[in-house]
Amino acid sequence: MEKPGQRDQIPQIIYDRKLKSPLRYLVEGSITLFLWAVWAYWILPIATLIVWILGVEIYYESIVQNATSVELLNILKNGLTVVIIILTAKYIWMAYNYYIIYKRNKHRRVIASVCPIETMAVIGKLDAAQIQNIYSKNIVRIELKDNKIQLHL
Repeated sequence: MEKPGQRDQIPQIIYDRKLKSPLRYLVEGSITLFLWAVWAYWILPIATLIVWILGVEIYYESIVQNATSVELLNILKNGLTVVIIILTAKYIWMAYNYYIIYKRNKHRRVIASVCPIETMAVIGKLDAAQIQNIYSKNIVRIELKDNKIQLHL
């Protein structure tokens, strides 16, 4: 039984892509998209009110309603150019992060060792190669018989 006392306030996060099925990714993505759409639906009237109060309706009347189709097309072209630049920058940032995080390090976070492998080997009366082998296994069965540690990898 554990000793009473304060536990870790932040539980360890298990991040393993193999634990999630494609269906789970689809469901989580759909829920996220739906909630962002609801958020946008709720916040846009407030944004419209703020912009209207600041006088942007004058811009709308002078540029969009009184403008010729050529000027409107120029405005739309400039807006589309800005959107493409933003999306390109975002894609480059995502590709950079994908390369740095998953291709080079294989994990987003590196788990710090509590003590060095050599120290663990001395404490467990094992050699460092056995400890390294234990780290590479998913399941390790350890038995203690006659004050000797037996590993079943």
